[in-house]
Amino acid sequence: MAHLPPLTGDTHYCTLPPGQAYPVMFSNIREMKARGTPMIVLGVPGNKELQDVSDIFIPIPDGGTLYHLLGTTTLMQLLAYKTAVALGRDIDQPRNLAKSVTVE
Repeated sequence: MAHLPPLTGDTHYCTLPPGQAYPVMFSNIREMKARGTPMIVLGVPGNKELQDVSDIFIPIPDGGTLYHLLGTTTLMQLLAYKTAVALGRDIDQPRNLAKSVTVE
């Protein structure tokens, strides 16, 4: 999630797999949304709370956490690339790239 917004501008893209990390990721999405950040979220179909907090919700079939993560990574990278190109961003020089990673 940290590397896509610098390429595209102010919109955040994220994938929310089912499983142990869901509560933390959902809390992060709600916090960003409360700050006015447009959200494009990929998640399992039928997740009403995720659809409600998303500006754009892209359903991804539920095949387990590993399938979900592998299946969405390529889609997210392609979406970020196409968006960056459409906005005229330099994809080889992302702006405001995060310098650190916070581990919970």
